[in-house]
Amino acid sequence: MVSKYRKQQQKCKQWHSKNKEDIKSKSHSKYVANRETVKKRSSERMLRDKSLRQQNLKRVKSRIENDPVYKHRNRIKAAESNHKKLQNHEHREQHKAAMREKMKTAYHTHNTYRETKKALSRQHSKQVCKLESYKSRHRTVMHRRRHGSESCLNEQPSQNNNTETRAHKTNAQTRAAKTYWARRTKLIAAANENGRIAMLQKKMASVSGMPLLDTKLLMKKADQQLKRGQKMLTHLHLNLVTKVTYSLEKLPADRSPTEDELVSAFNGHRMHTSSSEAYFWQHCYNMYPKTQTIPVDCDGRAHVFKPVPVQTKSSSETTSTNTDITEVSRWECHSQLCHLPPEATDGVTVLLRNLASKNSSNCRQFYLHLDDCTNPARDNRLGHSVYCSEYNGCHSLLRPARILSPHSLNSQSTL
Repeated sequence: MVSKYRKQQQKCKQWHSKNKEDIKSKSHSKYVANRETVKKRSSERMLRDKSLRQQNLKRVKSRIENDPVYKHRNRIKAAESNHKKLQNHEHREQHKAAMREKMKTAYHTHNTYRETKKALSRQHSKQVCKLESYKSRHRTVMHRRRHGSESCLNEQPSQNNNTETRAHKTNAQTRAAKTYWARRTKLIAAANENGRIAMLQKKMASVSGMPLLDTKLLMKKADQQLKRGQKMLTHLHLNLVTKVTYSLEKLPADRSPTEDELVSAFNGHRMHTSSSEAYFWQHCYNMYPKTQTIPVDCDGRAHVFKPVPVQTKSSSETTSTNTDITEVSRWECHSQLCHLPPEATDGVTVLLRNLASKNSSNCRQFYLHLDDCTNPARDNRLGHSVYCSEYNGCHSLLRPARILSPHSLNSQSTL
């Protein structure tokens, strides 16, 4: 038989299960209405009870470790709280003093912290030395130290001085300092270079057994040849950049050019010559249709391409294949046989843009690596394999221009 106390407990449990949501909403509304009072009472309890404070700290730490959302929210609240505290001048000064003391203690006790601070200090010094303001200040200090006027750095200007006079004097001193340091840098660089060359001359004379005078003359001649070659390279590169820039103006900048646009960029000329043929016919030709016949003359010459008449130097009249076949050295492109691959067209565009972007001072390395190819099938030969592409190690920028060269788009002749 169920006791009276058991029945009472069951009734209470049933009543609480029915009115659970109402009780929860009432308690929440009561908390919202008295939130400030509850917070104040809880903070006072935290301040009075040390055990409660430790329990709350453990609970917060465990929640931070397990709940990333709470961790992020707690970090934001902590930053806001610190920002509010630092707005108070007294608290800010106390915080600075405590941090200085803490850093001083850590610097003298922890070796790892000390080495880290030293590394950061060196890195900061290197960054500061690169600033123009620091360089200008350093030059001014060194100039005044040399002239015995170091004390005037910290002097305050008098109120009776004219502002324009002071500005003019400062600009004149800055210009003089810049001129001095520029000349000093050039002299030091020239002295270092002369010392290096002299050391190389002595070493070359001692190794080869030649007199030192002959070694100096030989190295002087080699230096002149290098300068002459650099001057010629600069001149040719500038001429090439002028031509390339003129061609790029006719090409679209936001997409790949079409076949007609590429032909028009090179003055619209498209023809074959007797000295321009591809390494492989697959690169620039299609198969001739089987249904068409190939006309052959009495001498056994096939006439697939239409010849272009050439004007000789001896006569102003043009000659054709009917009058003088030996004069013919150019033929027009065939609309069905000639083929310009899209990959080669894009490659020529990339080559032109790279040429236009290179300066004359750093163009030598560009030309040295213009025809780089690591495809094993090439085997250090002059040309490229028929299967050369970017996927098998061929990064040559000259290969697309050579593929289009049989059609004489002036891309190969320009290079």
